[in-house]
Amino acid sequence: MASAISTEPHVQQGRWLESKRPMGLGLMMPIAEQNAVEADSPREGFRDFLAMAKMAQQIGYDMIWVPDHFILKLDWHGGEARGVWECWTTTAALAAAVPGLGIGTMVACTGFHNPGSIAKFAEVIDEVSDGNFVLGLGCGWHGDEYEMFGMPFDHRVDRFEEAMEIISPLVRKGRATFEGDYYQARSAVNFPQGPQGKDGGTPIIFGAQQPRYGELFTPTIIITAEKDKIVSPKRHARALAVDMPAAELVIAPDTGHMPHRLRTDLVIAAIPRVHEMTSAPVED
Repeated sequence: MASAISTEPHVQQGRWLESKRPMGLGLMMPIAEQNAVEADSPREGFRDFLAMAKMAQQIGYDMIWVPDHFILKLDWHGGEARGVWECWTTTAALAAAVPGLGIGTMVACTGFHNPGSIAKFAEVIDEVSDGNFVLGLGCGWHGDEYEMFGMPFDHRVDRFEEAMEIISPLVRKGRATFEGDYYQARSAVNFPQGPQGKDGGTPIIFGAQQPRYGELFTPTIIITAEKDKIVSPKRHARALAVDMPAAELVIAPDTGHMPHRLRTDLVIAAIPRVHEMTSAPVED
């Protein structure tokens, strides 16, 4: 890994999209060919996602989030690889179809594309969404998809660091120069910029589970069908120009599964409790 990597953010941290409340509500979109967490589920397509997004906006959500995978091959699938609708094109289509609703990638893998391409994708979606886009990035974790498509799975965090040395200034300032072991940018430019370009670019967040990423504070609140629980904040992800919300709300049917369907009964029941929960002490 190149030794010249900087840990200084390119702009002041703490930027986020405006919300109707102190804590925003976000919905994770289920874009797998079959459900990512159930062994047997129907195929859902773009019009299903669109209906979910419109319902989420109607009942008061601030954001929808789109995952990034080529395939999912999990134990409860019986070892069968399941396809996933492509992240960036799906995100752009939803941004155009549901104006006014915040949208982000949760999280886009920097190992799937050149850093310059990711910066360009971000500007287009920021433009399409009229400045309501959040760029979520991670280094990837699902080794099967890397092997399937011949992508390098080694040194993922080192590669991620170098990618961010290009993506961050391209999104923030429209220009980047960097020479790394894995990625290079030589007087690269990223124009035109989307609406958020005038304010320092689209917010950037990281998805991480290991201390290797550094220290950032992101409390997560999980509301389940069984009980309300505020889980411990995780302090992960290096501060390379990353913007984090004060808190993120995830609504799921139970704590043992990822949120996978828009359960309107849970959502409607949860929204009035959000203010009360955010003022409660955080569990260890």
